[in-house]
Amino acid sequence: MTNKTIKSGDCGTCRIREVSRIRAIRLLAAVLQFIALGCGCSVVARAEDLRDLYESAVGFDPQVKSAEAQLRAQEMKEPEARSRWLPAVKLSGSDMHGHVDQEDSVVPNYETKGYTLGVTQTVFDWGALQDLSESEILVEQAAIAYAESQSDLILRLGMAYFNALSAQEELAAAKRHVSALVAQEQYVEQNYNYGNGTVVDVREAEATLDSARADEVERENDVQVKLAQLSSIVGRRPQILVPLSPTVPILLAEHNSVDEWMQIAMEQSNQVRIQALEVARADTEVKKARYSNLPVVTAVASYGRGNANYINGQNNYITGGHSAAVAEIGVQVTIPLFDGMLSRSQRMEHEALEDKARFDLDAVKQQAALGAQQAYLNVQGGISRISALRTAQGSARESLNYNMKAYRAGVRLNSDVLAAADKLYQQETQLSEARLTTLSWILRLKNVAGDLTVSEVDSVNALLGPSN
Repeated sequence: MTNKTIKSGDCGTCRIREVSRIRAIRLLAAVLQFIALGCGCSVVARAEDLRDLYESAVGFDPQVKSAEAQLRAQEMKEPEARSRWLPAVKLSGSDMHGHVDQEDSVVPNYETKGYTLGVTQTVFDWGALQDLSESEILVEQAAIAYAESQSDLILRLGMAYFNALSAQEELAAAKRHVSALVAQEQYVEQNYNYGNGTVVDVREAEATLDSARADEVERENDVQVKLAQLSSIVGRRPQILVPLSPTVPILLAEHNSVDEWMQIAMEQSNQVRIQALEVARADTEVKKARYSNLPVVTAVASYGRGNANYINGQNNYITGGHSAAVAEIGVQVTIPLFDGMLSRSQRMEHEALEDKARFDLDAVKQQAALGAQQAYLNVQGGISRISALRTAQGSARESLNYNMKAYRAGVRLNSDVLAAADKLYQQETQLSEARLTTLSWILRLKNVAGDLTVSEVDSVNALLGPSN
């Protein structure tokens, strides 16, 4: 009886240990699974959109940094010009010891000691006034140039981003093309082995498949090239790009008339605004040269203290040793009377430069209007082309499905299936290229109109999303 009880207790202990061991194993497995999932999540790269890459590029692009540095430098022009209208304070002094080598000299040694505090204040200076106006123009030009560098970065980044997306989508289409041809080649070869086909069909399918595989390799290389170009702008290599959503329509909501876009470009283009300010700057130079004969009025004041030698402004050892103080205040007027016809020549020079600046402004306006017209027509043509290619893609897909079924039914040839597959591949690549090219032209249109800002990056991001 005792042995039986002991045996029963031993079995219970074994079961408890077994249950504990199983629970420990399950707990360890759960922990390992959690760690594995956590590691997996940390390794998976997050897809990056255009805004993500812009945030990286704006801190890397040397052109933007150069324009920013130029802006900081030009911003100092205004306080430099304004300083001529603020008081100028100077302090000077001297402590000189002299000796006169002369026979029967009573006082051979003498001293010159003293200091002078002087203040000058410009009351009227036509040239300084025009320089102040010109400095404000230079600062505004630099600010527009900095904004233009950011717009240019958005344009270059957008073009590189769309080129990379286009290469990736064309590669995906090439892979689908290869998969379809592989299935057709296998079916043709199987059909030939059963005695229902010809060797011509087999060789034709193999040749088409080899050509498609060669095209796939070329597309893979193109993807690497386009990603490298994108990396040169961003400063790093992006892992995954958010693709263009296949369902979101590409539209140009603002200003439906080409004339409106041309007018906006002629008024708001960054280059037009910079050149218009150049005309204003040339006008200030003309005014400065035209009225250069106006007097310059300056208020002056000074206070000096020292010995007689210093006060009298002469080294006379006889009067040395007595100290005094002197103060002066007044107005100093300088009137140019004759400068050898220099001001006349400068006036004629700057008038000619002003004419040149106005002609350059007309040329820049014409170029902006032409650029807006070209971009607008390409956008509108691209939108129409996208619509037509969508229909053509659907028809090509239906044609391929029909030819494959008809070939298996014996009413179509193998060459018909291969041609339909090639046609679908062509339509897919053309549609992808048309959508991304149209987006690129939209960015160009906004850029030439002076409206390509960070908000436009967000607008493009709204068109990005998961692909089918």
